[in-house]
Amino acid sequence: MKNAHALNAKFETAADTIAAIATAPGAAGIAIVRVSGPKAIEIARKIFICEPLPALEAKRLFRVGYVKTTDALLDQVILLVMRGPHSYTAVS
Repeated sequence: MKNAHALNAKFETAADTIAAIATAPGAAGIAIVRVSGPKAIEIARKIFICEPLPALEAKRLFRVGYVKTTDALLDQVILLVMRGPHSYTAVS
């Protein structure tokens, strides 16, 4: 656990926002994409559609909605917001 906190401390000093596939290998009913960093909420606001649009400032949030492209809805999704330091990795 000590190494994880050191990694998080290093990440928090960077200005990077990252996206990574977090789905386990093999067949799955859903795919998981984790977005983390200072622009994660900004990105979610641009691509996530939900009625009513949730206030993404909460420490933790769960909503079902859609991901959109510029022209169309792409897929139905679940949006989970977990803000650091209240998330598993302590990073938003």
